Amino acid sequence: MKKDMSKREILKESFLASIPIFLGYIPLGLICGIMLQKAGLPAFYILFMSFIVFAGSSQFVAASMLASNGSITSIILTTFILNLRNFLMSSNLHMHIKNKNMKFLMYFCHGVTDETFAINLEKYTYGNWTDTHALYLNNLCILVWAVSCFVGAFLGEIVHISDSVAGFLLTAMFITLIVNQIKNKIYVLVSILSILLSVVLYTFFKNSLVIIIASILSSLFGFYIQKLTHRKECNYE
Repeated sequence: MKKDMSKREILKESFLASIPIFLGYIPLGLICGIMLQKAGLPAFYILFMSFIVFAGSSQFVAASMLASNGSITSIILTTFILNLRNFLMSSNLHMHIKNKNMKFLMYFCHGVTDETFAINLEKYTYGNWTDTHALYLNNLCILVWAVSCFVGAFLGEIVHISDSVAGFLLTAMFITLIVNQIKNKIYVLVSILSILLSVVLYTFFKNSLVIIIASILSSLFGFYIQKLTHRKECNYE
């Protein structure tokens, strides 16, 4: 049984399960560190931010908004909305975690990302996975991500990345995030609408907060369309 395993053996299994995540986190972390350094953050702040935030998409957004002189309020709200999906992922994993106090759950949820969620859920479902395994995996991923960003901060002082390249990297990353979220035509409509609203609103107001407003309005539109579609399907039945 797994409960009879030593901590060293559990750590080894968690490390092996984390390797696919490391392969993605290391190059992305280096790039993220470089971009945050170019945005004006010192290496120590980047390391601290990587440990505390531990959300690659949020840190890329922060780098972009800092570089464009976005307000602290708009950065916080944008990254909060961007990571609302973590509530759903954490609540899903909570069904597999038994008899743990709130302090453990809060710390565990801090390490939940798309990647750690996918690996832990798969291991909980199909393997003899324990909460200790999952926590070790989360901690290892946090450590690798933070160190990668920290190293990237130093590389940022040596490696020159033009604004056009940085913009391309951010655009490519967000396109990937959108594509991964698209499940049907409604998601496509919401994505297009949010882009159009962001452009139109920014043209008039010149404020980065319009991204949040566009996201909320587009989401409400998607919810309304999905509700109408579900109602029509019920009527046909």
